[in-house]
Amino acid sequence: MLKGFTGPTCNIKIDYCASQPCNNNSTCTNSGNGYLCNCSLGYTGINCEQQINLCFQNPCVSGQFNKCIPYLNSYICVCNPGFNGVNCQLEINECLSNPCKSNATCIDQINGYQCNCPTGFTSFDCSISLNPFDMDLN
Repeated sequence: MLKGFTGPTCNIKIDYCASQPCNNNSTCTNSGNGYLCNCSLGYTGINCEQQINLCFQNPCVSGQFNKCIPYLNSYICVCNPGFNGVNCQLEINECLSNPCKSNATCIDQINGYQCNCPTGFTSFDCSISLNPFDMDLN
């Protein structure tokens, strides 16, 4: 009996792909005494049964609460508040919008900012004058 053939005279080539062993829209190719699966994007394994999960490498940086979602042959990061970027690698500088008033110094923090008010001003954004005779300087 010839390997890869069947029938009374061994003249019928066995189609190993007839049972459709490859999963997830992958293509099957007869190969010698078996088959090979050419996996669709995002899948791996002998029968393309396993989704590729790049999240196991922890690509989403800058904090322990970032969430990695596998997506085809890639991933999507859901960032902690105060971070952005493909891998949540960029800390957002909240001082860029100039939130502090009265010429206060803005100090960027993670997911926020702090205003160092000049003498005579108070409040979160330094917009309140402690001098009752000051006109609105903001």
